[in-house]
Amino acid sequence: MFSPPRGGSPHEFSVWPGYAVALAVGWIGWGVSYALYYKRGLAGDQALSGRVRRVLENKFYVDEFYGWLIVRPLWAFARALWRIVDAKLIDGLLVGMAEFVEWCAKMARRIQNGDVQRYAAVTALGVAALVYLLLVRGS
Repeated sequence: MFSPPRGGSPHEFSVWPGYAVALAVGWIGWGVSYALYYKRGLAGDQALSGRVRRVLENKFYVDEFYGWLIVRPLWAFARALWRIVDAKLIDGLLVGMAEFVEWCAKMARRIQNGDVQRYAAVTALGVAALVYLLLVRGS
């Protein structure tokens, strides 16, 4: 009824190869630093030259790679969202809707001024229009 899981069972996965690689890299790094600095002191810096020194000074170019892969696309995406969503949608459509609501409120403010006689007249006109629609037009 059910298909077997793909990729083998979870019991076949082992973390030990990853541990071994990490341990080997750590020991190699310790050995290189011991050979360069413990025996020679700060003069071990002079033993590094050319590309190796430049790569180490620039921290393996991790910041540049991260900026190219992550930061630049995120900034481009943020600028696009700003131009489309903020400038067009929010400032254009929603602010335009707010201006429309403000215009409607100004018109309603002229009609609704607290004069009870005017309210009664408008209500009577509305009732007369409904009676006309129901009696005259309805038949």
